[in-house]
Amino acid sequence: MRLWIGVLCTLVLGCHDFDALVRRAPHDASVDGASDAVGEAGTDAAVDTRRVRPSFVNDAERALAGTKSLVIPANAEAVLNVDTGVLTIGAEEQTLTHFLEDQSQGAPKLSVFPLRAWAVGKGAALRLRGAAAVAFVVQGDVEIEGVVDASANVADLGAGGPGGASSDDDDILDDVWVMSGRPGNRQSMTNTFCGSGGGGGSNGAAGGSSGACSVGFTPLGESSAVLGAHAGKSFAAYGEWTASLVGGGAGGPAFCSGAWHVDGGGGGGAVLISASGTVTIRSSGVIDAGGAGGTALGDPAGNDDCLGDTAAGGGGGAGGTVVLEARLLELRGSVWANGGGGGGGAGYVLSASDEGKDGTRSVEPAAGGSGSGNTIRPYQVPNQGTYMQASDGAAGGAGGPASHSGDMSESVERYSGDGFYRAGGYSGGGGGGVGRIIVRTADGKLPKDGTLSPSGAPAVLVQTVDFLDEP
Repeated sequence: MRLWIGVLCTLVLGCHDFDALVRRAPHDASVDGASDAVGEAGTDAAVDTRRVRPSFVNDAERALAGTKSLVIPANAEAVLNVDTGVLTIGAEEQTLTHFLEDQSQGAPKLSVFPLRAWAVGKGAALRLRGAAAVAFVVQGDVEIEGVVDASANVADLGAGGPGGASSDDDDILDDVWVMSGRPGNRQSMTNTFCGSGGGGGSNGAAGGSSGACSVGFTPLGESSAVLGAHAGKSFAAYGEWTASLVGGGAGGPAFCSGAWHVDGGGGGGAVLISASGTVTIRSSGVIDAGGAGGTALGDPAGNDDCLGDTAAGGGGGAGGTVVLEARLLELRGSVWANGGGGGGGAGYVLSASDEGKDGTRSVEPAAGGSGSGNTIRPYQVPNQGTYMQASDGAAGGAGGPASHSGDMSESVERYSGDGFYRAGGYSGGGGGGVGRIIVRTADGKLPKDGTLSPSGAPAVLVQTVDFLDEP
C-alpha cells in the first residue's frame, strides 16, 4: 500500500513522506515494514549522517537537495526521457526535477536527478532513454526489485543507450568517440567486390574486429581484398574521459548503396546511482546497460536501405557503464553490461542476413548474426543481360562477456560459362566488448552475493566512497 501512496504523491500530488526509504535501517526487509526501523535509526546517536559525494557530478550540493521521492509501482511499465525529465507511466506523465551538466569535450552531457528516496517495485520496468548520461543522486535509500534498463537495442538502428555512442553519429567518422568501432572497408573492381563489416564497440574491454574479405576471380584474373575494421579503443586505453560518465562505444557501420547504411549496434548507456544511505538490489532486481547487436542487410530490425545491394554486417555495440555508490550496498540481484553481437554479411542482391543479438542478461555472449549468399545467383540487369553473381556472406562476431571478431568472407572462384561474371564477399561485423561496473562503498568491498557481468578487473572497479561532510 505504501508503494502506491508514494506513486500518487510523487506523480500526482507532488508530496512525499517516505521516511522508510529516506533513512531505513540496512537490514529492514520491506518498504511496508520499515516504520519501526526508522524510529530506531532516527534516535541512534551513532548513526553516520555524512552525505556521500556523488561521483562525476560537479554541483554536489544541488544534486543532494532533492525534495521528492520517486517510486515506480510493482509491475508498472515506465519510461524516463533523461534529456527532458519526462517520466511516463501508462497514461500519466510528469516532468521530474533535474539539471544538465557539461562533461569533458566530446563526452555526452550528464542529466542529474536529485531525489530524497527511490524505489522500483517488483515486476516493474523503468526504461531510460535519451542522449545524456544519467545520475540519480539520493539523500536516503534506494531499493530496486524490478528492472532499470539503460541498454541499447538493435531495433533502434544504431541508437545508443543514455550516454552511449550511436553508430549513425558523425562522431564515429570524426574519431570523437574513439571507443566506437571503425567503419567497414570496401573495394569494388569491375567484376569483383569486397566489403568488411564494422568493428565492435569497446568500453571495459575492447570489442572484436570485423572479418576481412578476399575474393579471387580466376576467369578474368581479377581480385579484391580488404582488411577487417578495427574495434574501438577500450576506456582504459583511451583515458581522456576519466572525469566523465560515459557509456559504451557503438559498433562501426558498414557500407552499401553509396553510404553507411548498415548501422552498428549502439553502445549501452551510462547510469550512476548514488545514495547517502543504502542501495539494495533485491534478488528480482536487475540493472541492464547492454550494447545493441549490429544490424544487417534487410534484417528484421527494419534496415531496408540496402535491399537491392550487397553489404557487410554492422559491428556490435559495447556494454555501457553502471556506477553504484552508497554507504552500504546490498546486492542480491544482477547487473549486466554486456556487448552486442555483430551483424552478418549479405553476399548477393536481395539476400537478407541476420542482425547480431543484443547484449544478454546472462554470462553467455550475444550471438553474432549469420551470413547469407553462399551460392551462385543470377539476376537481370537492363540492357546488359544476366549477371551470375557468386558471393559469400559471413557471420558476425559474438558480443561480450567475451567479444569475438566477425567471420571472414572466404575467397570464391566461381563463374558461369554463359553471360557476365561477378564475384564478391562481405564479412560479418565484430562483437561489442563488455562495459564497466564501478562499485563504491564505505568499506570499499564488493558484496559476495548477486551477479555482475562483466565480473572482474579491469572492467569491474571497487573503491571507497567520498563523503561531502565531516562526521
